[in-house]
Parts: sequence; C-alpha cells; structure tokens
Amino acid sequence: DTYSLKSNNMIILKYFYEFLQSNIKYINQFFFKGVGLRHLQKQDFRNMKIPLPPLDIQKQIVKECQKVDDEIQKANKTVEQTKKEIEYEINSLSGDMVKLEKIILINTETFDPTSRQNDNFIYVDIDSVGKADGSISYENIILGKDAPSRARRIVKNDSVVISTVRPYLKGFAYVEKQTPNCIFSTGFAVIQGKEKLSSKYLFLLFMFSNLLMKQMEEAMPKSSYPSINKKDIENFKIPLPSLETQKEIVSRIEKLEKNISDAKKIIDNAKNKKEE
Repeated sequence: DTYSLKSNNMIILKYFYEFLQSNIKYINQFFFKGVGLRHLQKQDFRNMKIPLPPLDIQKQIVKECQKVDDEIQKANKTVEQTKKEIEYEINSLSGDMVKLEKIILINTETFDPTSRQNDNFIYVDIDSVGKADGSISYENIILGKDAPSRARRIVKNDSVVISTVRPYLKGFAYVEKQTPNCIFSTGFAVIQGKEKLSSKYLFLLFMFSNLLMKQMEEAMPKSSYPSINKKDIENFKIPLPSLETQKEIVSRIEKLEKNISDAKKIIDNAKNKKEE
C-alpha cells in the first residue's frame, strides 16, 4: 500500500521524509518485530512520535539536507565521468599486441596452511574481492587445520589477482604489498609482470580494457560455470608500450582514481551528515 501525506502548518513534509530516511533502522526494529511479512499501516504512522521543532528550524534542516543531496549528486557525476575518462584512456591504447605468456609469471607460489594446524591465517576467497572496484577484504581468519583445499595461493608484492570464475564480474585486484600469513583461493590467478610489464598497468587493462574482456568472454565455456584457466590467460594479448609509457599511464589513472575515491567518501559520509 502507499499513503499520501501532506504538509500542514505544523510540519513540512520534506522534513518528515528526511526524518524517516535517517531513522530507517529504528523504524524497522520498532514496527517490524516478530516473524512474517509486515508493512506499515496507517495506524503505525498515527502512533509514530517524532521530534517537532518550529517550522523555521524544519526549513533549515531541509535546506541543510538538500545541500548534502546536491553534494551526493555532484559526487556521483564525478565518479561516472572519471570512470569514462579511465576507460577512454585504456581503450585508446595502440601498438604491437603481445601474448601474456611472454611477459608474465603466473601462480608461482603455493602453500598448504594445514601444515601449520594451530596457526591463524587470513583466507581470501572469491567473495572477499570486490566486483569491479579492486577492493580486498582481509577479515576472514581461519585456523590452519580448518583451511579448505582451495586455500593455497600466495600473493607476493606487486601482483595482480584475477578471479578465474565469472571474470566478467571483474573480481580483480592489485596487491602492492604482500600481507603476512595470507592465503588466497585457487579460484584466483596470481600474476606478476616480468621486466617489460608493469603489474599495475596489467591490472588496469583487466579492469577497463574492452579488448581484454572480449578475449576473456571468448575463452569462457558456454556453461553454468563460466571460467578461464592459466592457459587462457597466457594466450591473451595486450598492447605493450614501453615500460616508461606504462608507468606514465598508471600515474595518470591513479590521479583519476583518487578523484573517484574522494567522491565516494562524500557519498559514504552523506548519511552521517544528514543525521547530524
């Protein structure tokens, strides 16, 4: 059901809307107790108690909240526009195409954590790597004796981590510095660039190159479990400018990524600013 609420000489409707938005957790806990499907009834609204400052204060609150909304809108535009700039830069690359097998090391080191049964390990599985955002969660702590059989990959400094399962979801990440006692799933391919290839440049290609994504899609079997393997990755071709040019590209894109990061902080902090 939907209910139509109207402003009157005691309350501004936008103020009530902002109050509901900022207190949604409380409302869920208070009105949706018990089991089964429930929704707010008219009587729930009638019985709801809210702080009711004078109209001029309500107007000021609404005005401040609108400033936050404007910041969010501007930040979202920044994120979208900057992503397009990065994609354009990567997809404008040209030059000789080189097979990855000639310029990478892949899955060079493994370790069986069950050999240290009572030690704690950080286990990074497929779900621990963000989709299309390059993030890694290191929160999953396991004992060596409880490690699954897939917990075997070691990720060293300056490595690219590629989820080989459903790679179109872009479960990819760049690891600048190795985390001690950290084991990755064998569902990842761990790649390092040789002397002619910047690992960070390769990561950006995996994240943003339409050409590389097309190769991944062509390599995936047409099944309910689409994936790529070590041989597929070695056969992928990428444009390979000089190492100096690669580093320049990485530097420019890192500046753009900083703009995205700053914009996302504004978006993430918006809820707290409204509550304040």
